Amino acid sequence: MGIPRHEQRLAFGSAALEDAQSLWDIVAHEQPALVTLVRVAAEAAPPRRALSWCQDGTLRLWDADVRRSKKERCLWLDRQRRVSCIAFDGSRRALSGGEDGALRLWDLEREEALSAMKSFGGPVRCLAVDWLAQRALSGDLQGCLHLWDLARGAPLQELRGHAAYVSCVDLDWASRRALSGSQDRTLLLWRLGAQRPLRRLRGHEAGVACVAVDW
Repeated sequence: MGIPRHEQRLAFGSAALEDAQSLWDIVAHEQPALVTLVRVAAEAAPPRRALSWCQDGTLRLWDADVRRSKKERCLWLDRQRRVSCIAFDGSRRALSGGEDGALRLWDLEREEALSAMKSFGGPVRCLAVDWLAQRALSGDLQGCLHLWDLARGAPLQELRGHAAYVSCVDLDWASRRALSGSQDRTLLLWRLGAQRPLRRLRGHEAGVACVAVDW
């Protein structure tokens, strides 16, 4: 299906939204060039919510339930410290990574940041969160991964192994394993707590953009 360039959006949605058009409507008033990504709660009870983060430096919370009026609240506005990635539990909490190297934990009910955690590897490029275990793994511009304790707002471990920035990561806290992808064209399999990767997977001819794992 061809979409005119001036109408293109990049959006991740869910079948939980009863009207596929509703996600398009959420960002309809935005300038197309500014919308970076929209993430929608997949299985949350009504009111379903969405988070959008944009090149204009905003992080917005939306009511994505098609039976309700679509309301939006701006949680963050900072052009110098733009949000670059986000993890969303679908109801009450979200974790954002920023161009300033910080991770911010959000209470979506109160619409405020609960804590900020500073990463020293430069801008954050990807996040994976286990909300039950209160653990997060972030990847940064310098090719490092950082394991975080969200309850304490403290770093637990730094993982080094990539030669370029980490672009994607998947985390399974139950098995203490993670898989990261990088612009160095490799995937690294990690056992959390160890200092070196378990395995380096090669074969891509360009940087790795995304990963998905059946643990």
